[in-house]
Amino acid sequence: APGCARRSGNARGPLSLRERVLRAVRRAGHLDPDGVAALPRDLLADLVYGRDAGAAGANALEPVVDAMLADGTLTIEAAVAGVDGLRWPPTGQPGQQVTALVWHPRPAH
Repeated sequence: APGCARRSGNARGPLSLRERVLRAVRRAGHLDPDGVAALPRDLLADLVYGRDAGAAGANALEPVVDAMLADGTLTIEAAVAGVDGLRWPPTGQPGQQVTALVWHPRPAH
């Protein structure tokens, strides 16, 4: 699952909350041809904690997301549903403004 707490493959141990957030954005977010992943912020808690995470889940993620925004791991960008390649929220109206968490891949050195 996108925000699953377990590592895939042969790796051992649970993922940190930071790793779960990044996994959710990268796996469930809209991926553009350059590898940039964008996920509407309001979907994150349900992907990390489960379908009914609600406001409590979103509040629990705020410090982690804030730290990731501060260190540049994620950025916040505005997008328009159905226009900027985003199909979110699934029940939303095309043209609806969406706040997305965006992850940009780092170039290999």
